Amino acid sequence: MSGIRPALLALLLVATGQEESQYLPPYRPVSLRLDKASPRDALQELKELSRLPIDLDELLPGRPVTLDLVDQTPLQALQAICKEALLGWELEGLQDWRARAHGTGPGRVRIHWVTERWHRPLGRAFVRHYAFQATSGDWDQALQDERQTVSLLIRTAPGVRPYAVSTLKLSALTDDQGHDLLPRVQLSKEGIQRLSVYSRGANLQVRFTRPKGSVVRIGRLAGTITFRYPKAVRWVRFAPLTPPFEQVSEGMGIRFLLRGYEQKGTAHRLEMDLVSLEGQAIFKGLDRGMPFDGSEMELRTAGGESVVHQGYCGAGNDLSVRMTVDFHGKTDQAAVEFRLPWADEFVDDVVEFELRDIRGMNE
Repeated sequence: MSGIRPALLALLLVATGQEESQYLPPYRPVSLRLDKASPRDALQELKELSRLPIDLDELLPGRPVTLDLVDQTPLQALQAICKEALLGWELEGLQDWRARAHGTGPGRVRIHWVTERWHRPLGRAFVRHYAFQATSGDWDQALQDERQTVSLLIRTAPGVRPYAVSTLKLSALTDDQGHDLLPRVQLSKEGIQRLSVYSRGANLQVRFTRPKGSVVRIGRLAGTITFRYPKAVRWVRFAPLTPPFEQVSEGMGIRFLLRGYEQKGTAHRLEMDLVSLEGQAIFKGLDRGMPFDGSEMELRTAGGESVVHQGYCGAGNDLSVRMTVDFHGKTDQAAVEFRLPWADEFVDDVVEFELRDIRGMNE
Protein backbone atom coordinates (compact mmCIF):
# COMPACT_ATOMS: atom_id res chain seq x y z
CA MET A 1 0.00 0.00 0.00
CA SER A 2 3.02 2.30 0.18
CA GLY A 3 2.39 3.60 -3.33
CA ILE A 4 -0.98 5.16 -2.43
CA ARG A 5 -0.78 8.53 -0.71
CA PRO A 6 -1.87 8.38 2.96
CA ALA A 7 -4.68 10.91 2.42
CA LEU A 8 -6.17 8.86 -0.40
CA LEU A 9 -5.80 5.60 1.49
CA ALA A 10 -7.54 7.12 4.52
CA LEU A 11 -10.37 8.32 2.31
CA LEU A 12 -10.74 4.91 0.72
CA LEU A 13 -10.82 3.07 4.03
CA VAL A 14 -12.83 5.52 6.14
CA ALA A 15 -15.32 6.82 3.58
CA THR A 16 -16.18 3.41 2.20
CA GLY A 17 -15.56 0.99 5.03
CA GLN A 18 -14.13 -1.42 2.45
CA GLU A 19 -10.63 -2.46 1.48
CA GLU A 20 -8.92 -0.11 -0.97
CA SER A 21 -8.32 -3.10 -3.24
CA GLN A 22 -11.98 -2.73 -4.23
CA TYR A 23 -10.82 0.28 -6.24
CA LEU A 24 -7.12 -0.17 -6.95
CA PRO A 25 -4.99 -3.30 -6.84
CA PRO A 26 -2.17 -3.28 -4.27
CA TYR A 27 0.68 -1.15 -5.56
CA ARG A 28 3.99 -3.02 -5.79
CA PRO A 29 7.03 -0.90 -6.72
CA VAL A 30 9.68 -2.88 -8.56
CA SER A 31 13.41 -3.13 -7.85
CA LEU A 32 15.51 -5.59 -9.80
CA ARG A 33 18.99 -5.91 -11.27
CA LEU A 34 19.47 -7.65 -14.60
CA ASP A 35 22.80 -8.52 -16.22
CA LYS A 36 22.50 -9.80 -19.79
CA ALA A 37 19.29 -11.60 -18.89
CA SER A 38 17.16 -13.13 -21.60
CA PRO A 39 13.87 -11.29 -22.23
CA ARG A 40 11.99 -14.31 -20.89
CA ASP A 41 13.92 -14.37 -17.62
CA ALA A 42 13.64 -10.59 -17.24
CA LEU A 43 9.88 -10.55 -17.84
CA GLN A 44 9.35 -13.63 -15.68
CA GLU A 45 11.07 -11.91 -12.75
CA LEU A 46 9.02 -8.76 -13.33
CA LYS A 47 5.85 -10.83 -13.45
CA GLU A 48 6.62 -12.43 -10.09
CA LEU A 49 7.49 -9.11 -8.45
CA SER A 50 4.66 -7.01 -9.86
CA ARG A 51 1.86 -9.57 -10.46
CA LEU A 52 1.38 -8.11 -13.94
CA PRO A 53 -0.39 -10.73 -16.14
CA ILE A 54 2.46 -10.92 -18.66
CA ASP A 55 1.86 -13.64 -21.27
CA LEU A 56 5.14 -15.47 -21.90
CA ASP A 57 3.70 -18.42 -23.83
CA GLU A 58 4.54 -17.05 -27.27
CA LEU A 59 7.39 -14.71 -26.38
CA LEU A 60 9.47 -13.57 -29.32
CA PRO A 61 13.27 -13.53 -29.11
CA GLY A 62 14.82 -10.21 -28.22
CA ARG A 63 18.08 -8.66 -27.12
CA PRO A 64 19.69 -9.42 -23.74
CA VAL A 65 18.57 -7.10 -20.94
CA THR A 66 20.93 -5.27 -18.61
CA LEU A 67 19.18 -2.92 -16.18
CA ASP A 68 19.29 -1.70 -12.59
CA LEU A 69 15.77 -0.68 -11.58
CA VAL A 70 15.01 0.83 -8.17
CA ASP A 71 11.46 1.50 -6.89
CA GLN A 72 9.88 1.84 -10.31
CA THR A 73 6.20 1.38 -11.08
CA PRO A 74 5.32 -1.98 -12.70
CA LEU A 75 4.43 -0.35 -16.02
CA GLN A 76 7.62 1.72 -15.94
CA ALA A 77 9.71 -1.40 -15.36
CA LEU A 78 7.84 -3.21 -18.14
CA GLN A 79 8.59 -0.34 -20.53
CA ALA A 80 12.28 -0.32 -19.55
CA ILE A 81 12.71 -4.08 -20.07
CA CYS A 82 10.92 -4.01 -23.43
CA LYS A 83 13.06 -1.09 -24.60
CA GLU A 84 16.26 -2.98 -23.78
CA ALA A 85 14.94 -6.17 -25.40
CA LEU A 86 13.61 -4.27 -28.45
CA LEU A 87 10.11 -5.63 -27.85
CA GLY A 88 6.76 -3.92 -27.33
CA TRP A 89 3.83 -4.51 -25.01
CA GLU A 90 0.09 -3.90 -25.03
CA LEU A 91 -2.86 -4.74 -22.82
CA GLU A 92 -5.44 -7.21 -24.10
CA GLY A 93 -8.78 -8.09 -22.60
CA LEU A 94 -11.43 -5.69 -21.31
CA GLN A 95 -12.77 -4.97 -17.85
CA ASP A 96 -15.54 -2.63 -16.83
CA TRP A 97 -15.42 -0.50 -13.69
CA ARG A 98 -16.77 -3.40 -11.60
CA ALA A 99 -13.54 -5.32 -12.39
CA ARG A 100 -15.66 -7.74 -14.41
CA ALA A 101 -14.33 -9.28 -17.63
CA HIS A 102 -16.39 -7.90 -20.48
CA GLY A 103 -16.76 -9.93 -23.66
CA THR A 104 -13.15 -11.12 -23.72
CA GLY A 105 -10.94 -13.48 -21.78
CA PRO A 106 -8.94 -12.47 -18.72
CA GLY A 107 -6.70 -9.47 -19.23
CA ARG A 108 -3.09 -10.04 -20.20
CA VAL A 109 0.02 -8.11 -21.21
CA ARG A 110 0.99 -9.29 -24.68
CA ILE A 111 4.61 -8.90 -25.80
CA HIS A 112 5.12 -8.23 -29.51
CA TRP A 113 7.82 -7.39 -32.03
CA VAL A 114 8.61 -3.72 -32.74
CA THR A 115 10.95 -1.59 -34.84
CA GLU A 116 13.53 0.81 -33.47
CA ARG A 117 11.08 3.70 -33.95
CA TRP A 118 8.71 2.19 -31.38
CA HIS A 119 11.11 3.28 -28.64
CA ARG A 120 11.91 6.75 -30.01
CA PRO A 121 12.10 9.45 -27.31
CA LEU A 122 8.61 10.48 -26.19
CA GLY A 123 7.20 12.47 -23.31
CA ARG A 124 6.37 9.71 -20.81
CA ALA A 125 5.66 9.50 -17.09
CA PHE A 126 4.58 6.67 -14.78
CA VAL A 127 2.61 7.18 -11.56
CA ARG A 128 1.57 4.11 -9.57
CA HIS A 129 -1.12 2.38 -11.68
CA TYR A 130 -1.05 4.91 -14.52
CA ALA A 131 1.11 5.53 -17.60
CA PHE A 132 1.15 8.98 -19.26
CA GLN A 133 2.30 9.74 -22.78
CA ALA A 134 2.12 13.08 -24.59
CA THR A 135 2.76 13.97 -28.24
CA SER A 136 2.35 17.17 -30.24
CA GLY A 137 0.07 17.15 -33.27
CA ASP A 138 1.17 16.75 -36.86
CA TRP A 139 3.55 19.62 -37.54
CA ASP A 140 2.69 20.04 -41.21
CA GLN A 141 -0.94 20.58 -40.25
CA ALA A 142 -0.04 22.75 -37.26
CA LEU A 143 1.81 25.19 -39.50
CA GLN A 144 -1.51 26.04 -41.19
CA ASP A 145 -3.28 26.84 -37.92
CA GLU A 146 -2.79 29.26 -35.04
CA ARG A 147 -3.52 26.48 -32.55
CA GLN A 148 -1.18 23.68 -31.57
CA THR A 149 -2.44 20.51 -29.90
CA VAL A 150 -0.81 18.21 -27.38
CA SER A 151 -2.48 14.81 -27.01
CA LEU A 152 -2.26 13.30 -23.54
CA LEU A 153 -2.88 9.55 -23.42
CA ILE A 154 -3.31 7.93 -19.99
CA ARG A 155 -3.38 4.16 -19.74
CA THR A 156 -4.18 2.17 -16.62
CA ALA A 157 -2.52 -0.99 -15.38
CA PRO A 158 -4.33 -4.34 -15.78
CA GLY A 159 -7.23 -4.59 -13.35
CA VAL A 160 -7.54 -0.82 -12.88
CA ARG A 161 -10.80 0.42 -14.43
CA PRO A 162 -11.95 3.92 -13.44
CA TYR A 163 -15.60 4.83 -13.80
CA ALA A 164 -14.81 8.33 -15.08
CA VAL A 165 -12.12 10.95 -15.42
CA SER A 166 -12.46 14.62 -14.47
CA THR A 167 -11.15 17.81 -16.00
CA LEU A 168 -7.42 17.95 -16.53
CA LYS A 169 -5.84 20.70 -14.44
CA LEU A 170 -2.51 22.07 -15.61
CA SER A 171 0.07 23.55 -13.28
CA ALA A 172 2.78 24.10 -15.92
CA LEU A 173 3.14 24.27 -19.69
CA THR A 174 6.39 25.69 -21.04
CA ASP A 175 8.28 25.55 -24.31
CA ASP A 176 11.85 24.25 -24.56
CA GLN A 177 13.13 27.76 -23.79
CA GLY A 178 11.17 27.95 -20.52
CA HIS A 179 8.51 30.40 -21.76
CA ASP A 180 5.15 30.09 -19.98
CA LEU A 181 2.36 28.90 -22.31
CA LEU A 182 -0.41 28.49 -19.71
CA PRO A 183 -2.13 31.81 -20.56
CA ARG A 184 -2.59 30.51 -24.13
CA VAL A 185 -4.14 27.15 -23.17
CA GLN A 186 -7.59 25.91 -24.12
CA LEU A 187 -8.56 22.61 -22.49
CA SER A 188 -11.02 20.17 -24.05
CA LYS A 189 -13.80 18.15 -22.40
CA GLU A 190 -14.52 20.15 -19.26
CA GLY A 191 -16.07 18.31 -16.32
CA ILE A 192 -16.55 14.60 -15.62
CA GLN A 193 -16.16 12.28 -18.60
CA ARG A 194 -17.49 8.72 -18.35
CA LEU A 195 -15.05 6.12 -19.62
CA SER A 196 -16.69 3.52 -21.82
CA VAL A 197 -16.29 -0.20 -21.30
CA TYR A 198 -14.13 -0.35 -24.41
CA SER A 199 -11.82 2.47 -23.34
CA ARG A 200 -8.37 1.41 -22.16
CA GLY A 201 -7.75 4.77 -20.51
CA ALA A 202 -8.31 8.45 -21.18
CA ASN A 203 -7.23 10.54 -24.15
CA LEU A 204 -7.30 14.27 -23.45
CA GLN A 205 -6.10 17.22 -25.49
CA VAL A 206 -4.37 20.46 -24.57
CA ARG A 207 -4.64 23.26 -27.13
CA PHE A 208 -2.79 26.55 -27.11
CA THR A 209 -2.35 29.42 -29.54
CA ARG A 210 0.99 30.40 -31.05
CA PRO A 211 2.25 32.62 -33.84
CA LYS A 212 1.03 31.29 -37.20
CA GLY A 213 3.67 29.52 -39.23
CA SER A 214 5.75 28.45 -36.24
CA VAL A 215 5.87 25.26 -34.21
CA VAL A 216 6.53 25.25 -30.48
CA ARG A 217 8.43 22.40 -28.87
CA ILE A 218 7.03 21.62 -25.42
CA GLY A 219 9.67 21.40 -22.72
CA ARG A 220 7.41 20.65 -19.73
CA LEU A 221 3.80 19.67 -19.14
CA ALA A 222 2.60 19.14 -15.56
CA GLY A 223 -0.68 18.97 -13.72
CA THR A 224 -3.23 16.68 -12.13
CA ILE A 225 -5.96 14.45 -13.44
CA THR A 226 -8.63 12.90 -11.25
CA PHE A 227 -9.88 9.35 -11.75
CA ARG A 228 -13.22 8.47 -10.21
CA TYR A 229 -14.05 5.06 -8.73
CA PRO A 230 -17.53 4.09 -7.42
CA LYS A 231 -17.96 3.31 -3.72
CA ALA A 232 -20.72 0.81 -4.39
CA VAL A 233 -22.69 -0.58 -7.32
CA ARG A 234 -26.43 0.04 -7.59
CA TRP A 235 -28.70 -1.62 -10.13
CA VAL A 236 -31.53 -0.88 -12.50
CA ARG A 237 -33.28 -4.25 -12.73
CA PHE A 238 -36.23 -5.90 -14.46
CA ALA A 239 -37.22 -9.39 -13.28
CA PRO A 240 -38.97 -11.54 -14.27
CA LEU A 241 -39.07 -10.78 -18.00
CA THR A 242 -42.58 -12.17 -18.49
CA PRO A 243 -46.02 -10.64 -19.22
CA PRO A 244 -47.67 -8.57 -18.03
CA PHE A 245 -44.82 -6.12 -18.50
CA GLU A 246 -44.78 -2.54 -17.12
CA GLN A 247 -42.09 -3.29 -14.50
CA VAL A 248 -40.46 -0.08 -13.23
CA SER A 249 -36.95 0.59 -11.92
CA GLU A 250 -35.22 3.88 -11.13
CA GLY A 251 -31.65 5.13 -11.15
CA MET A 252 -29.43 7.94 -12.48
CA GLY A 253 -32.38 10.35 -12.35
CA ILE A 254 -34.36 8.18 -14.77
CA ARG A 255 -37.48 6.02 -14.49
CA PHE A 256 -37.02 2.86 -16.59
CA LEU A 257 -40.25 1.16 -17.72
CA LEU A 258 -40.16 -2.32 -19.30
CA ARG A 259 -42.40 -2.46 -22.40
CA GLY A 260 -41.63 -5.93 -23.71
CA TYR A 261 -39.22 -8.84 -24.05
CA GLU A 262 -39.00 -11.64 -26.62
CA GLN A 263 -36.58 -14.47 -27.36
CA LYS A 264 -35.92 -16.36 -30.59
CA GLY A 265 -33.21 -18.98 -30.15
CA THR A 266 -30.08 -17.20 -29.01
CA ALA A 267 -31.45 -13.77 -29.97
CA HIS A 268 -33.20 -11.52 -27.47
CA ARG A 269 -34.99 -8.19 -27.83
CA LEU A 270 -36.01 -5.88 -25.00
CA GLU A 271 -38.01 -2.65 -25.24
CA MET A 272 -38.18 -0.01 -22.54
CA ASP A 273 -39.07 3.63 -21.91
CA LEU A 274 -36.66 6.02 -20.18
CA VAL A 275 -38.20 9.14 -18.60
CA SER A 276 -36.47 11.97 -16.71
CA LEU A 277 -37.57 11.94 -13.05
CA GLU A 278 -36.85 15.61 -12.44
CA GLY A 279 -38.35 16.90 -15.66
CA GLN A 280 -34.92 18.13 -16.73
CA ALA A 281 -33.39 17.59 -20.15
CA ILE A 282 -31.20 14.46 -20.03
CA PHE A 283 -31.29 12.79 -23.41
CA LYS A 284 -29.91 14.19 -26.64
CA GLY A 285 -30.81 11.27 -28.82
CA LEU A 286 -29.42 7.79 -28.29
CA ASP A 287 -25.87 8.48 -29.43
CA ARG A 288 -25.00 11.14 -26.84
CA GLY A 289 -26.26 12.47 -23.55
CA MET A 290 -27.05 9.04 -22.12
CA PRO A 291 -26.06 8.88 -18.43
CA PHE A 292 -24.80 5.32 -18.78
CA ASP A 293 -22.63 3.28 -21.12
CA GLY A 294 -24.84 1.17 -23.36
CA SER A 295 -22.25 -1.61 -23.29
CA GLU A 296 -23.04 -2.16 -19.59
CA MET A 297 -26.60 -3.35 -20.32
CA GLU A 298 -26.93 -7.11 -19.91
CA LEU A 299 -29.38 -9.97 -19.63
CA ARG A 300 -29.02 -12.93 -17.30
CA THR A 301 -30.36 -16.32 -18.38
CA ALA A 302 -31.70 -19.05 -16.12
CA GLY A 303 -28.40 -20.89 -16.67
CA GLY A 304 -26.39 -17.90 -15.44
CA GLU A 305 -25.11 -16.66 -18.81
CA SER A 306 -24.39 -12.94 -19.00
CA VAL A 307 -25.64 -11.73 -22.39
CA VAL A 308 -24.18 -8.38 -23.47
CA HIS A 309 -26.12 -6.14 -25.85
CA GLN A 310 -25.40 -6.12 -29.59
CA GLY A 311 -26.95 -2.75 -30.42
CA TYR A 312 -29.90 -0.51 -29.74
CA CYS A 313 -32.17 1.96 -31.49
CA GLY A 314 -35.06 4.23 -30.62
CA ALA A 315 -36.44 7.75 -30.64
CA GLY A 316 -37.59 10.47 -28.27
CA ASN A 317 -36.74 13.92 -26.97
CA ASP A 318 -34.70 15.53 -24.17
CA LEU A 319 -37.11 14.25 -21.49
CA SER A 320 -37.92 10.71 -22.62
CA VAL A 321 -36.91 8.05 -25.11
CA ARG A 322 -38.13 4.61 -26.13
CA MET A 323 -35.26 2.18 -26.61
CA THR A 324 -35.14 -1.23 -28.28
CA VAL A 325 -32.09 -3.28 -27.30
CA ASP A 326 -30.90 -6.43 -29.10
CA PHE A 327 -28.86 -9.14 -27.39
CA HIS A 328 -27.26 -12.31 -28.73
CA GLY A 329 -26.26 -15.13 -26.40
CA LYS A 330 -24.52 -18.48 -26.73
CA THR A 331 -27.36 -20.74 -25.59
CA ASP A 332 -31.03 -21.12 -26.47
CA GLN A 333 -32.32 -19.99 -23.09
CA ALA A 334 -34.78 -17.26 -22.17
CA ALA A 335 -33.50 -14.40 -20.03
CA VAL A 336 -34.82 -14.03 -16.50
CA GLU A 337 -33.36 -10.62 -15.64
CA PHE A 338 -32.23 -7.36 -17.24
CA ARG A 339 -29.73 -5.30 -15.29
CA LEU A 340 -27.77 -2.08 -15.66
CA PRO A 341 -25.18 -1.00 -13.06
CA TRP A 342 -24.84 2.57 -11.82
CA ALA A 343 -23.23 4.49 -8.98
CA ASP A 344 -23.88 7.81 -7.23
CA GLU A 345 -21.06 7.98 -4.68
CA PHE A 346 -17.41 7.98 -5.64
CA VAL A 347 -13.83 7.99 -4.44
CA ASP A 348 -11.46 10.26 -6.36
CA ASP A 349 -7.81 9.43 -7.03
CA VAL A 350 -5.98 12.68 -7.80
CA VAL A 351 -2.90 11.81 -9.86
CA GLU A 352 -0.04 14.28 -10.25
CA PHE A 353 2.12 13.99 -13.37
CA GLU A 354 4.99 15.73 -15.12
CA LEU A 355 6.28 15.15 -18.66
CA ARG A 356 9.40 16.57 -20.29
CA ASP A 357 10.57 17.13 -23.87
CA ILE A 358 7.34 16.34 -25.73
CA ARG A 359 7.99 15.44 -29.38
CA GLY A 360 5.82 15.71 -32.47
CA MET A 361 3.92 12.68 -33.77
CA ASN A 362 5.99 12.54 -36.95
CA GLU A 363 9.41 13.22 -35.44
